[in-house]
Amino acid sequence: MSHKKYFFIAIPLAFSSIASSQITSELEPVTIYGSRFKEEINKALPQTTIITDREIQKSGLSNVSEVLQKIGGLTVKQNLDGSSNGAIDMRGFGDAASNNVVVLLDGVRLSENEQTAARTSFIPLEAISHIEITRGGNSVLYGDGATGGTINIVTKKDLDKLTVVSAGIGSYPSYQSSLFHSRKIGDTNLTLFGRQLDSKGYRTNSDNSEQSGGFSATKHLSGSDSIGIRIIGTQERNKLPGALPIGWLNSNPKNSQVAGYQSDSNIKTSHINLNGVKKINEDAEFRVDLNQFTKSNFWGYSYDGSSVFSGYNPNHANNNPNKNPIASGITNSLARTQTFSPRFKINNLGVRNNTTVLGYDWLQYKQTLDGIVSNSSGTYISPLFYGNSGSKSYQSDAWYTRSDWIANQYHRLIFGYREQAYRQQSDINYISISPNSNDGSGSFSNRGRVKATELQYIFSPSDQLKYHLRVSQNFRIANLDDNSQAYVVLPYNNLNPQTSHDYEFGVNYRTGIFRSQSRVYVSELKNEIGFNGSSNLNYPSSSRRGFESNNQVILNPKWTLIANINFIDAEFDAGTYSGKKVPGVSEYSGSLGVTHQINTKERVSFFSRFSSEAFASNDLANSQTKKPGYGVTDLRYSYSEKSWEIISSINNIFDKKYTDTAVYKNSYYSFYQTTVYPNPGRNFSILGRYIF
Repeated sequence: MSHKKYFFIAIPLAFSSIASSQITSELEPVTIYGSRFKEEINKALPQTTIITDREIQKSGLSNVSEVLQKIGGLTVKQNLDGSSNGAIDMRGFGDAASNNVVVLLDGVRLSENEQTAARTSFIPLEAISHIEITRGGNSVLYGDGATGGTINIVTKKDLDKLTVVSAGIGSYPSYQSSLFHSRKIGDTNLTLFGRQLDSKGYRTNSDNSEQSGGFSATKHLSGSDSIGIRIIGTQERNKLPGALPIGWLNSNPKNSQVAGYQSDSNIKTSHINLNGVKKINEDAEFRVDLNQFTKSNFWGYSYDGSSVFSGYNPNHANNNPNKNPIASGITNSLARTQTFSPRFKINNLGVRNNTTVLGYDWLQYKQTLDGIVSNSSGTYISPLFYGNSGSKSYQSDAWYTRSDWIANQYHRLIFGYREQAYRQQSDINYISISPNSNDGSGSFSNRGRVKATELQYIFSPSDQLKYHLRVSQNFRIANLDDNSQAYVVLPYNNLNPQTSHDYEFGVNYRTGIFRSQSRVYVSELKNEIGFNGSSNLNYPSSSRRGFESNNQVILNPKWTLIANINFIDAEFDAGTYSGKKVPGVSEYSGSLGVTHQINTKERVSFFSRFSSEAFASNDLANSQTKKPGYGVTDLRYSYSEKSWEIISSINNIFDKKYTDTAVYKNSYYSFYQTTVYPNPGRNFSILGRYIF
């Protein structure tokens, strides 16, 4: 990053320090769980942003991904599986973004052990108490994949009788509804929740259908002790229209890739969580979570690939008559993940005003799968790139400790350590129907040990102002999907764990009218796990240097201004691609908005989201057409009357033709080498909510 950019970064930091300090701060009463225990809001880390339930309800948004993007200021891209589970990119990881952020529900991991985004679409927004966004490496507490940060979605608890229902309609057309109900019976709190979404989608053949439902029960054994259970079931049915040539982004963004393109998925999941809290004495507390997550996944596709890739065209590549113009395939998988997480919190251990957390995390993942996929010369069942039939397993166990010492009103010190062992196994059988290939089998195994550390100092010269300095080491372990697509799939060619050394300096400032969080960071990575267009691999050395700032100014009771800014310099520092930018990462992005409270019943918000251009995924040489930058504006209006609230939205008011995802494929015909997945054009929605 140039000196000029660092000078520009310093301006908001200075502004944070000199803003007015004569008005006291205001904050809704919230208890946080960032330490994996219930804490008061004043224990929140300065790099943590809280999105409250009221902010969510006033937004009129329909799912968690939209909340994180439009309120939280995060980079959230459309998911290429067709669902509304957005791919969250914290601090510039491009294609691998979803595997470098950990998403949790009440502290229980939602991020999966696969190359996929965390599934959050099943959570009704009415059920959320608040969302905690912690930027920066957090592997000490949350382990594998927390390199970019963590997001903890906290649900409403310990409520008496409350019922919230919502329903809405939108463009394409789309329909949504949700329910949240809580009730207290004696010493037991019960909640019931559900959500539904159906949409034909912006593009041809992009239907999306999501349903979820569940309940939770918490029995209070005493004022501090409790046991609980939560059960959730979900189903998603999604269609995909395929990628379009970048030249069609402005002219034909609603088209499917080729006429008759078919891609259908059906994903079913179940979540079962058992939890307990025991207060041992005034200075000691015990918590435990036992969780099981099950996912079945069907995916089938079929389209004429001859116009996209010569491998499917009998009229090219030596006019091979065995070439089939139809690309097709079916895959099925069943995965089960089990976790066990006991932990202790001890206050005043060795020194007053110190809180120490000591915990253990155990995880086991098992998957069975089979598939059949066509290519240019026949049909295969294969363990490598054409589908597979077999089983995979992964297991890890870790212990960690973290100490948080508030020395006095000015000084706070946090340090932590985690050590995690892992082992994985893959056993595959494959069958070739092609006359030119043989049946076979393959297997690989891998094991190792990784560690994470953190040290953070927080200086608070006043109630309004905080500085923090943080140094940490974080990691990501190559999952079974990563290793199965490594450059050479052999028992001795597993990918190495990705490690990072992270440095961060930040300033927080808060008054009654102004609040700001600004951070400068550097992340130096070794063995970053990525994809080069055909295989997964470890990059020798890479880095992220950036600045991020989240600001809100309350001009008066009627007008509020919001600004979220992110600058990222993501590049490779060694090896073949030394000096090149990481594909899929925009240099700057953010949002600007204004909210006007017209009167006690009416509210209007005007927000603009923007992102600069970026190299397409797989373009490691930085030699192809870039994904264009964009600016998109949304308008929302809400009206409330007693227990009713109506929220209407116009998204992408100016009908911009834009995309947040572009992919480069060298083996395709030149016209299809750089392709895009268009985002929706101008669209409308209206949502009604009633509170009983």
